[in-house]
Amino acid sequence: MIRRSIFEGIVLTIIGDQGPEIVANLSPIDDNQAFSLGVQGMTLIGMGTQQAPNGLFGPIPVPNQTEFKSLVYIFTIKAESTHDTRIEKHGRVCSIFLLFQEDRTRDIIRGSGLIQAYLEYLLNRIKSEKDLNEDFAIKLNKKITDLLTRPKVRTIRIEGTKFQEFFDETRIPAGNNLFIIDEAKNQGYLLLLNPPDPFTLRRITNMANQINLEYYRNKIRINILTEFMEIEKIMNSYNIKMF
Repeated sequence: MIRRSIFEGIVLTIIGDQGPEIVANLSPIDDNQAFSLGVQGMTLIGMGTQQAPNGLFGPIPVPNQTEFKSLVYIFTIKAESTHDTRIEKHGRVCSIFLLFQEDRTRDIIRGSGLIQAYLEYLLNRIKSEKDLNEDFAIKLNKKITDLLTRPKVRTIRIEGTKFQEFFDETRIPAGNNLFIIDEAKNQGYLLLLNPPDPFTLRRITNMANQINLEYYRNKIRINILTEFMEIEKIMNSYNIKMF
């Protein structure tokens, strides 16, 4: 099952010593529009702040393209080569613009939590500003497309009542409860290796139901498992390993 993509491509920009620069434009808009989007996005989001905020923002309009809107993820990375003392002190500001059709605004907002979690996971692996190149943008564009358009198995660790999504199922710390979502089968599993007290269980269940509502419009059937043999069977079936 392949779903219609809810986004159209990305624009990756950085703030160079001379101002905004386009690193890669993998979107339906041309480079002039991409440059205007970069300037406009930083102006709208950074207005009234001492330094650029970090995180996911939007949707914002795309200049001269009424059919598109964009989310923008802003982050900073240590500058390795700069003559600008502000950049040297605070880091180089970078932006990833994710463009989507205006009529998919509701869908993109619904998926924004997943997008942000994945971007944070991926960008934590960036060690140098030199890694922010067109090759990185091409890989990111493909990964975001896959993330948003293909049915997948989502693995979410539960620590207390906090949910944290994992994108590497082989590196999940042992001892935590899990929420597994199989999108292809519309099936979810709350795997309670350490069954919580009734109050905490109710909060966990409510959070799982909220994810089901916001992302899947209550299409996911959620099973709660507490028996070790049943939990182990599910984990093995999805090749989920703990360490």
